Amino acid sequence: MENAARKLEINRNELIKSSQEKFGTDFLKWHTQILDAYFRNSIKESTACSKFRREKNAFSVVALGGYGRSEQCLFSDIDILFLFQDRVPVEAEGIIRDVVYPLWDLKFEVGHATRSVRECISLASADFQILTSLIDARLIGGSEDLFRTLKEILYKKVIHKKKKQIMHWLSDNDKKRHALFGDSAYLLEPNIKEGVGGLRDYHSMLWRVNVVNGLENQGELGNRFQLPEDEYQILHNSIVFMWGVRNKLHHLAGKKCDRLYFEFHQDLANRFITQPGDGLHTVEQFLGEFHKKVEIVKHQSMLFLSELQGGISVSIKSRFFGKQTKVKGLIIRKNMLDFASMEECIKDPTLLIKIYMESIDLNLSVCREAKRVEKRLSYLIDDDFRKSEAVISALEDILGSLDDKNSMLDAMLFSGLLVNLIPEFKGVEHRIEYDEYHSYPVDKHLLLTVKTLNSLGRKKLEGDTDLYYQLYLEIKDIRLLQWAALLHDIGKTRQCTDHSKNGAGLAESIMKRFGYGEGEISSISFLIQEHLLLKTTAMKRDLNDEQTAISCAATIKDVDRLKMLYLLTVADCMSTGSKAWTSWISILIRDLFFRVLHVLEKGELATEQIVKKIEMKKEVLHRFSISGENHEESVLLVNSLSPRYLLAVDEKDIMDHIRLYQTLGEKKLVWSVAKEKESEIRTVTVCAKNQPGLLSKITGIFSLHNLNVLDVGAFTWRNNIALDIFQVTAPKDRLFEEKIWKGAEKILEDSLEGAFDIAAAIRKKFKTEQPFFTIPPHKGSMVYVDNQTSSYFIIIEVYTYDFPGLLFWITDTIFNHGYDIMVCKAATKADQVVDVFYIRDFDGGKPEMNKKFTQLKNAIEQIVKVDHYGKSKMN
Repeated sequence: MENAARKLEINRNELIKSSQEKFGTDFLKWHTQILDAYFRNSIKESTACSKFRREKNAFSVVALGGYGRSEQCLFSDIDILFLFQDRVPVEAEGIIRDVVYPLWDLKFEVGHATRSVRECISLASADFQILTSLIDARLIGGSEDLFRTLKEILYKKVIHKKKKQIMHWLSDNDKKRHALFGDSAYLLEPNIKEGVGGLRDYHSMLWRVNVVNGLENQGELGNRFQLPEDEYQILHNSIVFMWGVRNKLHHLAGKKCDRLYFEFHQDLANRFITQPGDGLHTVEQFLGEFHKKVEIVKHQSMLFLSELQGGISVSIKSRFFGKQTKVKGLIIRKNMLDFASMEECIKDPTLLIKIYMESIDLNLSVCREAKRVEKRLSYLIDDDFRKSEAVISALEDILGSLDDKNSMLDAMLFSGLLVNLIPEFKGVEHRIEYDEYHSYPVDKHLLLTVKTLNSLGRKKLEGDTDLYYQLYLEIKDIRLLQWAALLHDIGKTRQCTDHSKNGAGLAESIMKRFGYGEGEISSISFLIQEHLLLKTTAMKRDLNDEQTAISCAATIKDVDRLKMLYLLTVADCMSTGSKAWTSWISILIRDLFFRVLHVLEKGELATEQIVKKIEMKKEVLHRFSISGENHEESVLLVNSLSPRYLLAVDEKDIMDHIRLYQTLGEKKLVWSVAKEKESEIRTVTVCAKNQPGLLSKITGIFSLHNLNVLDVGAFTWRNNIALDIFQVTAPKDRLFEEKIWKGAEKILEDSLEGAFDIAAAIRKKFKTEQPFFTIPPHKGSMVYVDNQTSSYFIIIEVYTYDFPGLLFWITDTIFNHGYDIMVCKAATKADQVVDVFYIRDFDGGKPEMNKKFTQLKNAIEQIVKVDHYGKSKMN
């Protein structure tokens, strides 16, 4: 056994070295053969096996699962069955010791079982998971007759008798697996093996073929799948690609790993992408190619399953009394939709899209042959076809359908029909935006946005969902919004720099091609051009500045367009990924929506109205303070509140702030931390005696405690009290959250006393830490100055790649150059950030664009070019 194990180790290491990191089908074949050789050699060397042979006790060594299929990946489990005739003898332990133990010593993961034929049949009959492993069984050594007996009995007594039950189990198992691991075609970190379109879907096809046709079915695999040679070759190439990716993943991880983690993407791209990709990064090329392969496996699996089920499960009764189509030129064959003939399609080309609408209405799949006919007749799709009333009606019905899985649009995209109808879709097909912010390829994101938008129109009973439902019902022409959802990112082509503007232009051409009117085209184009307006404004501008809402209203102009734009923004964000739609982002966008709605319905906010609003607030606060013991003192305090603070903050919050101020006494600062139930956001209100650099010190403390700042409202009362309101992420360790906040407050007090150096502490904490997710920057960092939007502040926008303490370094630099930060908004997009600062002079005036300000801008640019831990931030 030592000799066999030594040979295995040597041969396997040589195979890995000689594979030159290709790890394709040749590797699977040779890796399997090396393991086979080990088992055969160890059987020959085993004294226990020799004894069994001398006593003529038949046994077989059988490969199961992936090893049985000769798909042994680099670190996959080795599944082995030691098979005996009537019972498992006690002496079988000797075989295990001789054959399996050496593999454990070599750190292989070995799953082994010792069973008689009767036990195998009994277990397979009760547990179909075991059955599928036996379907894949392959004889390695020992008695061939015994192995053949197992296969024959397995088919006669289990598979043949329980065929329908097995097929139902396979379908249920696939559904559970898909629900657990998700659709690989929609994910950037998919499970290659278990996800939708993964290798397991291919295995499931193989199992079904064997169940239906018998274990000894002969012939080419392509014929067993009932595929023509060209389609089978495309499927086979996709599987080969995925095997290569899976093996390389194992190699990179140094262990079994089936999920395409971000940390491996670059190495995988270096291995699989050798040619430049039209401006795309190699990672984006690799992921695009991977998603193409997944799509092929996914749809071939779906079509195979539909046709197989239609062929074996349609009763005579259902054929005569089941679902019927009323569309002339379509028929139902084996419980699937098909064209009556190619001639019918040539006479009525609109059948090419009507079949999908009928598929939704009858809940039947479109058969494979119908999709082949579509490809042959794609030349029929021209501008006359697109302008056909029947085509437009069918398209609009499909866009508006509540198809939970979005399967029709997905099927139309895969078949090529959607690209034939809208050729511009080719530019975003399988296009990847490589960051943690975007969870889906662009084409899948567009389809998902349509689905999400339609789901907003379902009635909900509470929260924002009820608002979405009400607004959805108020939209005058929902078709325009659905088109905008489908096309809003159509401008994300290879070389495009402004995808919104580019997309608006493309949408105009697309909608003209379909024969829509100028007003309809104008609305769709506008929604696409401005689909980022509400989110960008909410994330980057001070919502308490009246000019923010007025500026948005001036762009949008119309209430109905505002409602459409809001719903499109919500659907877009929800369909982008978890980082694009958080409770905090939803609150900001909703707040902006209502402010803009008020401007459009009531007119611009007049200064006279603002003054009146401030005075009314003061009256409320005066009445509140009457009950206090120090009425005169309370009146003076209310009069010391700045107009901007009074306008921006609700009466209830102002009262809470006054109470907080009354606890300040001789202390440098006090703060309160508020959290809403089940929210990931904390509101930290800091009340302190104002001093230069206060804001930068607070942000530094948050950085030291890994608390990300989302929004800051900085206010200075006329009595020189600073009242700063921070929205920050909650601490990761919720169990000790209170202790974390108390510790942070103590360190902040020490820093204000000069007893703690925040800059030194941040350098020490983060100098050795590396970000988990890195993206090769397509553009450098940028510092942008806006001197037009606000009458009272200069706005500085910083676009860069994030690193720990970034916000502290920028705020500290602004302070050191003699400027005060009144508002700060921090928007994170994966590892990229947009930090926005409203700044003024220390004397309260709007800064001048002079040499001093230019020096500040240059200093911030230096911060984002090279961080404070020695790592370059730009190429």
